[in-house]
Amino acid sequence: MTGYIRAGVAVRRFFAETFRCHGKTEYEEIFTRGLRRKKGTNTVYPWLYIRFFVILFAIFTLFLVTMYCFGNILLYPSAVAFGGICFALPFILLIYELYPKKDLSVVRLLGIVVVGGLLSIVLALALYYVLPEPEGWLDAFEVGCVEEFSKAVVAILIIIAMKTKNPFLGFVVGAAVGAGFSVIEDTGYIFAYSSNSVVISGREIVDLFVSRGISTFCTHILWTGLIAWAYTRRKNILNWSLTFAGTCVLSVALHMLWDAPVYGVGGSLLCAACGICAGALSVAVAVTEWRKEGIRRDGVSERPFGTSAEQLPPYFRQGAKISSSLALVLVCICALIYVFLPVYVGYGMATFSDPENFVAYAQWYYDLDANPEREFDAAAGADTKIDIMIGDVTYTYVTQTEFAESEEIEETSYLYTYCYRQEEGGYTLTDIYVDISEGGNTCHGEYVTVLWQGEEYFGYFAVSPYISGVIVEDDGTVVATLYDDAFVYAPDYYSPKGTLPTLCVAASIVVCDVVVLIVLYSKARKKKKNEGERDCKCDCK
Repeated sequence: MTGYIRAGVAVRRFFAETFRCHGKTEYEEIFTRGLRRKKGTNTVYPWLYIRFFVILFAIFTLFLVTMYCFGNILLYPSAVAFGGICFALPFILLIYELYPKKDLSVVRLLGIVVVGGLLSIVLALALYYVLPEPEGWLDAFEVGCVEEFSKAVVAILIIIAMKTKNPFLGFVVGAAVGAGFSVIEDTGYIFAYSSNSVVISGREIVDLFVSRGISTFCTHILWTGLIAWAYTRRKNILNWSLTFAGTCVLSVALHMLWDAPVYGVGGSLLCAACGICAGALSVAVAVTEWRKEGIRRDGVSERPFGTSAEQLPPYFRQGAKISSSLALVLVCICALIYVFLPVYVGYGMATFSDPENFVAYAQWYYDLDANPEREFDAAAGADTKIDIMIGDVTYTYVTQTEFAESEEIEETSYLYTYCYRQEEGGYTLTDIYVDISEGGNTCHGEYVTVLWQGEEYFGYFAVSPYISGVIVEDDGTVVATLYDDAFVYAPDYYSPKGTLPTLCVAASIVVCDVVVLIVLYSKARKKKKNEGERDCKCDCK
């Protein structure tokens, strides 16, 4: 029981500074730490990281909701950028605030994040370029080795350049390199996998934002931090060699298991186990280094540089700020739910039990038959030929057509157009189109490939204009985002939208926050008035 009480007290102390109002002096201290003051010990519990996260989270939500509601595609890069940094940068700032020394500045930390992340990405891509591309478990092993090697090399070079022997600083440097790598990777994933449908999918952006964001806390940042920490613990050569080698192997193994070709519940449990292992080791490192430095953080952290309680905002004003921040986060969550479902007017969700049903609907039940493996027929020649210059390189594209009559629908014919790119070794199929003619009416469709678990799952001609996005669930069912007009033709697939409930919840949060603010500020003014009257009476006496 005593252990649980101590743990509860430790957690309360850890968050004591997080929800307290902080003055200009404290902001100045943390942003000038390592610049003006390079000596001394930091005894203040972390507090800036949560404010940084709330700001980034609100900006990301604003960009995404604005783009989604007004259909302005120009906001897409901004939403992706803030989505990529929303979790990684506050997390590395939390690790920085836990660092007990004052010999590292925020500016230098951000420089390590940017330069270290960029160099590690470049090195990893160079290694991927020269190495073969295996499949399955070998692919996971290669990814683990290449990426951990690339980040570790960059982190060690930075540590050597900084001439530091502090293991905790080594952990911070490695974590910063991992954060830079994670930001670039997460941004790329959000950009690539949310824009491969007919239109950019807000649902995919939110899904990737949450999944990649959660993985930030237990992947690249901690893996590289542990390797860099082990490298700086070089007092005894034998023990250092064993510790460093074991940590490297452990980081590669965790990375390999994280990317292992295991899906469904088993894959989720495996990732959870890897995350718990990396997190537990990182916490053990932090506690060990604190004890070595002799850090004591008893009770609420001391307010640095003479900031007195009278100079801080009153209790009620502090509660008002906490209430407003909490309301902002909850409203942002409602907004992301609004985008994710999707629930706003004009769209709905349709679930298809298998790909065949979805393909039939997407192709308007025409008996289309594409051949994505079709090779260029040199004997038949090209129907059309066009040269396209991209930069200083000119690409040649040619097309061949095939005509077919429908076997199921009368007076219906299909004209398939296969587009090839001419290369030195032959021709590569790039696109397939179909023109459908039925009783004098025509329509057009492009062949689209849908991926599932990293592999091609099925393909279809996007004849229906009502489909705006397609995803495949873990059980293989197909979920499509459709315009409202589509449900006139497929009422059985309609699923109710939740626009009104979502907006009501968000409005309720705002109303409650306004009420809390009014009550708190009225009490603050009343308290101030009473104190003023007491002071006046004392003066009269």
